[in-house]
Amino acid sequence: MHFDIVESGVRVTLDDETNEGWGGDYDPQDPEDEHLMRFSVDRLGADGEWLAVPEGSYCTGVANTASPEVVQRHLAFIMKAVKAPVLAGDSIKKLCEQLSWTGSE
Repeated sequence: MHFDIVESGVRVTLDDETNEGWGGDYDPQDPEDEHLMRFSVDRLGADGEWLAVPEGSYCTGVANTASPEVVQRHLAFIMKAVKAPVLAGDSIKKLCEQLSWTGSE
């Protein structure tokens, strides 16, 4: 599953391609583990290519079984937090570490 949102040359993606769970790798044999989604932040480069923002990719607490509406809500929340610092060229490492808890409530 792969979702993204784009605003002003900033892209936030949520996907479940990394097979992450609560304790590292997702363990389908553990009834308390969940297959979690990872977010990534990219910016549009001068040549029109998407460039990964350094330290802009973290696992979340959003399960890959979340509805598209829930995923879109998390994407919008992350975008609102990261867009201005990305456009300003500021580091988003600490911010993204905090955002990694999104969905874990």
